[in-house]
Parts: sequence; C-alpha cells; structure tokens
Amino acid sequence: MSYWRTHWDWECPTLFGIDFEDLEQVIRSWPNATAEIREKQALAVIGSFRELLYGASTPGKDKLPSILGLDYNGAETLCAKVQLLYRLA
Repeated sequence: MSYWRTHWDWECPTLFGIDFEDLEQVIRSWPNATAEIREKQALAVIGSFRELLYGASTPGKDKLPSILGLDYNGAETLCAKVQLLYRLA
C-alpha cells in the first residue's frame, strides 16, 4: 500500500475503488481494522496486490522483492490467499 501512496495517479481511484484519502486512512490504521474501514482496507490491500502484479503501470517483476519482500510467484500466492480471506470475512 505504501508503494501506491507515492505512485497514486488519476486512474487509481477507479482501479482501487477508493480515493487517496481512503488509502491514507487504511495505511495509518494498518493492520488494525474497524468496522468503519474494513471494506476500504480490503479494497486497498487487494487493489495494491492486483495492481503491483497485473496492472498497466506495475513495476517490473525484478522490483517486486524490494517492494513486497517476495518474488513474483510468492506475491501471486499471497495475493490469492488475501483475496480468499477477504471474501470469507
């Protein structure tokens, strides 16, 4: 999410389903979630992963370890798990 704080552009609200202020709120409160921000948190987390892995302005696969601490395959696996967790919650 911190990556997108510094790379936010005009398209991000549409891609993430939240605005920049929502992203900031989620980052400030991370990892705690209140009922008020639970949906925003899910959109921020899933949107961040999705855009880092599959987005048009995604950094190269070689840059993911420095952003996420995981290589592309590890990030894809974690993204799938996160999406499943948010669907079940």
